[in-house]
Amino acid sequence: GPREAFVQMVRRHDDGWVVWEQRPEVHAGRPRDFMEMPLDEALAIYRRSIAVASTISRCAGIVVGAHFRHLVQMTSEKHEARHDWARDVEHLAEDFLDEQDGLRREFVQTVATADHARAEADVDRGLHLLQCLDFASLWLCCAERTVPQTIVGPERRGGDDRFGARTEFR
Repeated sequence: GPREAFVQMVRRHDDGWVVWEQRPEVHAGRPRDFMEMPLDEALAIYRRSIAVASTISRCAGIVVGAHFRHLVQMTSEKHEARHDWARDVEHLAEDFLDEQDGLRREFVQTVATADHARAEADVDRGLHLLQCLDFASLWLCCAERTVPQTIVGPERRGGDDRFGARTEFR
């Protein structure tokens, strides 16, 4: 059912990294941080992850695409503020953002013809929860933490059987 598909999506949303992880790059004496990847390499990895998620379900592919869209948007804004991206790199980012926006629009319009608003909300909830779980995973494995962090997941609404979480990590 939908919950099993969601669990599979969360488990496998980074499967596009498998090839890269077999030969990880070292930068300044440590493994390269995923936010330091050259954009063309990162986009290839993101697209492989989206393709894997799409084998779980079309919606899973859209949610994982939205997740990586968010990362590209954040990276793009960071580089835009520093004015350190070449124009061809900016185009790669813009093309990826447009591609993911188009796939999401198409999904909402064609798959969820009965209720577009609910389809949008489902993608948003799935994305938010995926981001919360991804953040928790990174928070646990990337560095020693001395300050608690609260992560807020999607809320439950009325009798709606959606995931809901508010978790504090220490």
